[in-house]
Amino acid sequence: MAAAIIIGSWLWLLKSLRDSNAKREWAETALMDSEEKSHLIENQTRLAEIGKALQTCKAYADFGNTLTSELGTAMGLAYGAFYVSDKAHTSLQRFGGYACEDIGNGPIFAWGQGLVGQAALDRQPISLELPTSGSIAAIIGIGSIAIRYVYLVPVVHRGEVLAVIELGSLGTFDEKQKAFLDALLPVVAMNMEILSANIETRELLTGSRPCHIGISAKGAR
Repeated sequence: MAAAIIIGSWLWLLKSLRDSNAKREWAETALMDSEEKSHLIENQTRLAEIGKALQTCKAYADFGNTLTSELGTAMGLAYGAFYVSDKAHTSLQRFGGYACEDIGNGPIFAWGQGLVGQAALDRQPISLELPTSGSIAAIIGIGSIAIRYVYLVPVVHRGEVLAVIELGSLGTFDEKQKAFLDALLPVVAMNMEILSANIETRELLTGSRPCHIGISAKGAR
């Protein structure tokens, strides 16, 4: 009789533990689902805000400054740079940036030249971890901090590389950050098309010399 009571107690305890574990797993799953939904909504809001900010840009330098500044806030960057392809797709020039050492438009890279040109040529992102003694640094004020991770991603639209985004960080670029950037690329491409068309229209109306930087007329339509 006593043995039956003990066995019954153990069976009841095991059932209670299983029920408790099931409830805990359900609660953890519900919490994760809630966090994922919250993260998704937050990302969608950020994408909409960045897209709205890019719509106000009147020049490529403004576009590059706005984009990299928004990414700097959203991704915790140490610096960012934006390179725009020419119409012939043979070179890329930096227009604007976030926390860059030099101000204004930067150097020009041929396709395949350096990591910027290679990202455009391959149409694939490039991710690098730099040594602690690396030469890339972000200026703080009177001092500087060494960049540990660099991520370059081409902006590809309708089979054409429109630009390359270069990002530097003190920490790794995790999968969520990369997924956010991937979701942003179509927004960047669409607004670049609009900006390019607007610039070409202004040049035609003013009779100024056409800008050699930007999207081809075919891509702008």
